[in-house]
Amino acid sequence: MHQGASRSRTGRSVSSSTAASSPGTEPSYERAVRLLLGVGFAMAEVMTVITALENLVLGSALDLAAPETMWELPDDTTTPRLAEALAAVGTGRADAAFELALGAFIGHCRALLDAKEE
Repeated sequence: MHQGASRSRTGRSVSSSTAASSPGTEPSYERAVRLLLGVGFAMAEVMTVITALENLVLGSALDLAAPETMWELPDDTTTPRLAEALAAVGTGRADAAFELALGAFIGHCRALLDAKEE
């Protein structure tokens, strides 16, 4: 993967090769940090939670921009179960995938917090 292609361990933002800096969005991130601390996340966990949510949202945005049909398989495909799964998905695949991923993300965050209370 080329430099700046995704938010990486180097801290580079998705669309650039330099660290993000935007006075317009910093207050929103400050609020998010305060909210996450307020519900029980440790300071060391906060940016991981924020980055995970960013990854979910950005990946979903890319998926929404992609064609509704993920793959076009030939009639004589050697992957009949994949063909059936693709045919069964119908419209709204990206929205359904986002809802599933967001629910999993929220559930995992809740589980992390619940584990702290035990």
